[in-house]
Amino acid sequence: MDRPRGDVESLIADAVHDVLGVTEIGRDDDFFALGGHSLAAVRLASRLRAVDLELGVRDIYAQPTVAGLARAVIDGGGDGMLAPLVELRRAGDPAVFCLQPAGGLSWSYIGALRFLDPSISVYAIQDPALQSGDDAIELTSIEALVDDHVERIRAVRPHGPYHLLGWSFGGQLAHAIAARLHERGEEVASLVLLDSYADVAGADTAEREDLSQNGIEEAQNNFRRHMQTDPLLSSFASEVQDRLVRTLGRHLALSIPPTVGRHAGDALLIGASRGTPLEMQRRRDRQWQDRITGTVHVHSVDLEHAQLGQAHNWSVFGQRVADYIWARIE
Repeated sequence: MDRPRGDVESLIADAVHDVLGVTEIGRDDDFFALGGHSLAAVRLASRLRAVDLELGVRDIYAQPTVAGLARAVIDGGGDGMLAPLVELRRAGDPAVFCLQPAGGLSWSYIGALRFLDPSISVYAIQDPALQSGDDAIELTSIEALVDDHVERIRAVRPHGPYHLLGWSFGGQLAHAIAARLHERGEEVASLVLLDSYADVAGADTAEREDLSQNGIEEAQNNFRRHMQTDPLLSSFASEVQDRLVRTLGRHLALSIPPTVGRHAGDALLIGASRGTPLEMQRRRDRQWQDRITGTVHVHSVDLEHAQLGQAHNWSVFGQRVADYIWARIE
């Protein structure tokens, strides 16, 4: 283990110890891999301010190691949280790509780091519209999102085998990207869907119309309220929050039409059972089986749909996902 170097790193390591109770902390150990989560990040930021280290929750997410946080102190902080591709962990050749949910931010996947083998690199794909200035690009179709994300994935890993993972809308994207990679002759070794739906409304055209007209606006309003209490989202400037709300609405609109294409292989579907009627669960499972040539391995968990998008709830299903992916790496 590479121990903390210098006074700043030592102060940060002591603060992590106080918050998480971990005794041995290396300068490159990831705060979230050690058991941290959003509320713990708030406590860590408060503990750091108590020793005159002005680091916020966003800094902890962007630079979650002792060494990274020390660099942020020296550099005056930094914010790569809105980048289209975020490196959650750089390791070996096997790499897992986590696809953005409807809100566009993929930082909740940081919960996977505790379970995926340390030899696996982990990348989060986010919506390019979240950036500021000329770099912001609003992609208004699934095809455009897939084109963009495939390009970013192949910039990191030009060839497979690929490992794709997505929660909710991110599952639809992961499936579509898998189909696109198959078309290009690439191997997709694992596809993991976290309570994603291939066809939200099924054959009910009235439900589809209601979702388009009323459901999106309601979801955006709920998201705005949620941002005011979330320790990470509330720290963003108002213009960033507005971009997040617009991105959510755009993605929800794209999620309503049925998913097309087929994945030539197996998939793992982690299905939320709490608050989801049994018939809806069965419909969700059937819909994916119709779009996947191999076996859909369904693993039900006692969580609500939204809870699968929270980093700390990886404790419920993370080992199942990690085992599934690792079996397709060995």
